[in-house]
Amino acid sequence: MVEQILQKTNEAKAILKEIRKMPQSEKNRESLKPLLKKAVCCKLMIPEDETDDIKKLIVLSIKRQNKADALLPDEVIQSKVEKYDCHQSSLVLQKKTLLTFLIERELGLHWTDDEAVQIASLDDLCSAVLRSDPVGEST
Repeated sequence: MVEQILQKTNEAKAILKEIRKMPQSEKNRESLKPLLKKAVCCKLMIPEDETDDIKKLIVLSIKRQNKADALLPDEVIQSKVEKYDCHQSSLVLQKKTLLTFLIERELGLHWTDDEAVQIASLDDLCSAVLRSDPVGEST
């Protein structure tokens, strides 16, 4: 399992590296969204789904993590997903935070906490990437 996690993380990093190398003139929503979706789904270890809602993609990832959970009723899974830890953060929020960190690091970007919180969909993610200058660079 650990090997699979590392492999999928490296695949996601390679996709993000491809985005980072794209000339700025070629970066637009149409070129970024499929690559970002592929990277996100790869990192979450899920097949590319029709939804663009990041929370739904993360919940799907959580369901697929444990084969036994896949057999549980949706209400039980939802209670597990929404359960808070001692820091008052849910598993969904924790996974979104780690996903955001990976994307920021690999693309050389930095978002404020408020900007990161506003990213709820792949369209939001595209917008955040497009309006951000790589760290250490300016337009």
